[in-house]
Amino acid sequence: MNENHLREIAQGQAQRSVKDRSKDGYLSRMKTLSDVMFKNPGLRRTCLESEDEDEPTFYIGLAHKIRRLKLPMSKDAVMLLFAAISVDGSLPQKRKRSAVVDVDQGTVETTDSLHPSRRIATVSAQSYQNFKSSLKWFVQAHFPAWEKEGSTWSDEVDRAVQQQIHGYKKDVGEKKRIGVMEKKEGKSKYSKLGYITLCKYFNTLKPNGRDHTWNEGMFASAFTKFSVHTIGRSDNINDILLRHLDFQNDALTVMFVTTKSDQSGETTSEIKRLFANPFLPDVCLHLDLAIFIFSTHRHSEAECTYFFGGDDQNKRYYKILRKACAEIPDTVDLGCARADIGTHSNRKFAESMAVSRLDGPNRTQVCLRAGQSVGRTQDCYMSQEDDGDAFVGRTVALLQMTADEFDVLPLHFPPEVEDRLNDYGWENIYPGYEHHPFTFQRVIRHLLPNLIYHYGTGHLQERCHPDHPLWRSALFTRTGFLESLKNEVLLLFANSDVAGVHAEGVPPTVVMCREIRFENERAKQRHEEVLFKFDATMGELQGLKKSMKEELPTLLVQDIQKRFEINGALPVTVDNISDIVGNIINAEDGAINRILRSQEAMHAQSRTSAGHIATTDEATPLPQLATVHGGELHVWPTGDGVFHKVPYGFCWPSGGAFSLWDLWFNGNPALKICPYKFIDPSKDLVDARCKVNRARTSKVIAKLTQIAVDRTLITSSRGITATNYTEVFDNAYPILIEELYESVKQRSNDLNMYTLANRLYAHTAHTPDRDITEDHL
Repeated sequence: MNENHLREIAQGQAQRSVKDRSKDGYLSRMKTLSDVMFKNPGLRRTCLESEDEDEPTFYIGLAHKIRRLKLPMSKDAVMLLFAAISVDGSLPQKRKRSAVVDVDQGTVETTDSLHPSRRIATVSAQSYQNFKSSLKWFVQAHFPAWEKEGSTWSDEVDRAVQQQIHGYKKDVGEKKRIGVMEKKEGKSKYSKLGYITLCKYFNTLKPNGRDHTWNEGMFASAFTKFSVHTIGRSDNINDILLRHLDFQNDALTVMFVTTKSDQSGETTSEIKRLFANPFLPDVCLHLDLAIFIFSTHRHSEAECTYFFGGDDQNKRYYKILRKACAEIPDTVDLGCARADIGTHSNRKFAESMAVSRLDGPNRTQVCLRAGQSVGRTQDCYMSQEDDGDAFVGRTVALLQMTADEFDVLPLHFPPEVEDRLNDYGWENIYPGYEHHPFTFQRVIRHLLPNLIYHYGTGHLQERCHPDHPLWRSALFTRTGFLESLKNEVLLLFANSDVAGVHAEGVPPTVVMCREIRFENERAKQRHEEVLFKFDATMGELQGLKKSMKEELPTLLVQDIQKRFEINGALPVTVDNISDIVGNIINAEDGAINRILRSQEAMHAQSRTSAGHIATTDEATPLPQLATVHGGELHVWPTGDGVFHKVPYGFCWPSGGAFSLWDLWFNGNPALKICPYKFIDPSKDLVDARCKVNRARTSKVIAKLTQIAVDRTLITSSRGITATNYTEVFDNAYPILIEELYESVKQRSNDLNMYTLANRLYAHTAHTPDRDITEDHL
């Protein structure tokens, strides 16, 4: 490599470093500081290279909005700058702007020179501190690409500014006390009720015209729960990679590569354990991920890089979050003002909730999971441990600290069922399974039981609208598959011998509670057994008493009579009578022995029943692999005398391109509908919008089929079968995206069919191409 090439690499590395920093607002705050210097004549002469108000000079590149500084900056210049910030009422956003106080050569022209902005709302104490961090970074930074050379930031300057910050914090405290500034700074945490309410809102969010799709609700719900469970910043959630998700023992795991406090990723390597909560499915992260994954399709390995597709997903999430705060009824108390809820509220709620529980984890464990500093010495010598992180993970999953919840294991299948699923083929269960990283394939296998369990309880049907794309996935359209597995899901606690899984992060108190509960159950069972035996014995004694009362006199008379002879009587003593009674009572066929034998038989039967392990019926075989469904003819109640291919009230579905591609060629066995390409819009569709949507679907599928034919993947649409439809789509789809979008997004997802149709109509209007007619489809 030549010198120029190496220089380009160095500049590129500098640019990437700045992009990382710019996420935290360094460049934005430097622009603000530049404006403050420029609008004050004294600061302009002291701090900027160009004193000419009409011709200011700027840096270039990413710093093109920042005016050039006189470097190195002196202590007096920096102190004057921060004095100007402390009295500038125009800097806080969303506040009433006040007049700017001029600063000239260190002299503040106000009536109170010691406290000039006492009645002015200025920046928060944290923002004041952030300005110092940004200025220090920028002064020291060396970026040739900006024509910016690094300079020194002396300890003397640092101490002087830090003293100003300390004094400014006291000024802000006084302003808050007299009501000039709000006591609360930054975003607020919502309450537990607020968290559950937001989750329910996202879980049931439906499309609203062209503004949103089904993906908006699934995305926002998963994003919220990821933020809470990891106690992570939105930037980290935005950048989650599929290969960094895994399933170990009893938890889903995720690893952050970098954090705000560790930009180079030198210390950020610990995994975070994310636990299921089958008792509160509305806030269960595992269920959310299962719905999100099985409702979308990733057509290639390139699509399987990021969990959330698209760029700047944290900004997308913020817009949906603000919409939720506006639409949730005011009668619901979210725990704070709606305006104070932002992306950071998730993190604040999780952290505050975890440390405030009397039986929860300690502050150090929570801080380690949140990636926050716990002190210089502790940062060096204390690192995250498995049980401590698992304890925090179970707490933020809202598992109750009881033996009936806290040590719950993830929903799972027994090994024999997993073997059946492996033989069946995961590509048939979830098309596109092979595109995913190996670790995430393990995640998919562990998330499937969540869907089946909550489908069996009915929660999934209540949560997901009938038009939700989940119902159009191969998992739900293949009849019989879920029914065959509904009774196979295991919900266990503490340990699962069949799966070799044990609960991590469970404190001794929960184990003790479980032992106490088991001992109480055993004592109760023994008590019931004793009562049962006592009742049985008393009944037997009553029967014996009655029997002896009725039978013994007769038996005595009969036996005594045997002692008499015809010619006279033998002498009968008391001992003779006692022997006679004893022989009668102890006889093998006597009443007492009969009762005792029946009692022993009853006890033996009860012991056998108690030790019996119920065996299930023979495992229900899985349904056949995907085939083209022939459908059924439907008679409508309108009495039109025509057989229809769809049931009455059928609406053409909306969703991802792959789900409609599947329905178009394979049909929907669950609804007993033939391949959707055979649906006659003139006879089977009543609503005009349904007819339009069918035409839009046909347009996109025709284009995809044309691409497949042009690439010799198939000779015609008749070559698309139930066994190759996924492969054909995965090869044609990325080519269509490249044609429709000038710059292919690095993290695009399975786009909505109607979004593609609108784009395709606009594209073909400028570039006529050969369309395949519906006769060919």
